Amino acid sequence: MTTEDGTTAHEPNDRPTVSIVIPTHQRAQLIGRALRSILAQDMVSWEALVVDDGSTDGTDDAVAAFADPRIRYISRPVCGGVSAARNTGLDHVTGDVISFLDSDDEYLPGALTALVDGLRASPEASGVKGLIEGDVPTRGHPMASLARVEMLDQRTHPGLQSFAYRRSRAGHLRFDSSLSRSEDRHFMLELMATGPVVTTGQFIARLHHTSGSLMSSPCYQPWARFLALNLDEIAASPRLHSSWELRLTRVAIAEGHAPEARRHARAALRADRRNPEAWLVAGAAVLGVAPLRWAGALIRRLSTRRAPGRHGDGSRAPH
Repeated sequence: MTTEDGTTAHEPNDRPTVSIVIPTHQRAQLIGRALRSILAQDMVSWEALVVDDGSTDGTDDAVAAFADPRIRYISRPVCGGVSAARNTGLDHVTGDVISFLDSDDEYLPGALTALVDGLRASPEASGVKGLIEGDVPTRGHPMASLARVEMLDQRTHPGLQSFAYRRSRAGHLRFDSSLSRSEDRHFMLELMATGPVVTTGQFIARLHHTSGSLMSSPCYQPWARFLALNLDEIAASPRLHSSWELRLTRVAIAEGHAPEARRHARAALRADRRNPEAWLVAGAAVLGVAPLRWAGALIRRLSTRRAPGRHGDGSRAPH
């Protein structure tokens, strides 16, 4: 079947319990690991939608080699980015539950069962979020609801690979293609507006860091847009607002946006005058770019030492 946007897909015969959306671009040598981890699941009622975002490396042949009707190959004629690829997959899902897996990652044994059981145990929930291998389990009730402030705080990783949600509650949601970073965080916030997202202490996925990482891609523009989109909520917490402005100060300096760096430095102090880091950065901004760069580097080192987890936002390639 060829859709209006030029994508090509094959429709399944039976309705599965879980639809797994897998965006990929130039990952022919890696996609097999992801698919094998799905085939190894104890749950058999699933469909895996591999959305090939304009690859030219034989990804189609790598997927076809599995010859399993539950694996659906969807071809996008040109590369539109991870959000566009995920949205294409969402346009074709048929399962009751939707999950995501990047093409260089893998599910751990029992992952799909754990996610579905988590949703069944919490009928009021729109979604369920488990753990990524290497995460440190938090104390408290294992099925507690994830707070929005946790997702607004960039120190908490969205972890789409360990997440699933009900299509009946949020099947209309799509990723914001204008965000090259934090698109997963923004999606999670929109999902949380449809109902609670409960957490489970079960480990769901293993991440692999491969070439093509987003570490070297620009941060400032997408992060500034994310702040603008969610400013009302973020500004409700002086600490959170100040930390976001400081973060934007650092990336603006690193990417050569000196006027924006000074503006965010002043905004950080206005947001929370009790934040000593904001005083340091705002004072340095008065002296010029070089002192501001030094202050930003100092705060970055301090923040890294305090960081509670290893999964930073935008730390890896999403395809």
